[in-house]
Amino acid sequence: MLLNSCFENEDALASILSNCALSAIVFQERIHNEYYLKITPDQKISDDLQDILNQSLLGIIAIKYLNLACKVGPVAEMIRKLSPKTLEEWKTYYFKNAYPKEHLEELGRRLYIKITEVCTAEIESITEEDCINFIINLVINRTYDGYQSEIQTIYG
Repeated sequence: MLLNSCFENEDALASILSNCALSAIVFQERIHNEYYLKITPDQKISDDLQDILNQSLLGIIAIKYLNLACKVGPVAEMIRKLSPKTLEEWKTYYFKNAYPKEHLEELGRRLYIKITEVCTAEIESITEEDCINFIINLVINRTYDGYQSEIQTIYG
């Protein structure tokens, strides 16, 4: 998509690195092997990167709309307390002591509704001015904030 939008390969890489949550190992390998230089605009995103993108988007939307912490319970605390040896042990414990599988399936259905109805409407409501302001904020304000943070971390 970035290449089709007239980004050079290096600019597309910089945009992805600064704005996308990707698997560090997968992405690092592609940078090291300069895989990004071989990508052409007509290529579709690789399946593993598409999976990472999907998981990132689902995570963002689930956090925004489903308030998962309240709806699935304190899972980090539960799993530490149980200290399961296998995935199956954890799954059985969770479904018996926290919520049944049907509850999680219902949350998945709600997430799908949010994506197909609410998010679509939100995306369609984005204006050209919103995009311009986003880019200016990203390039000017956030770059400066990051620079200041870097200065404070190194010299502060």
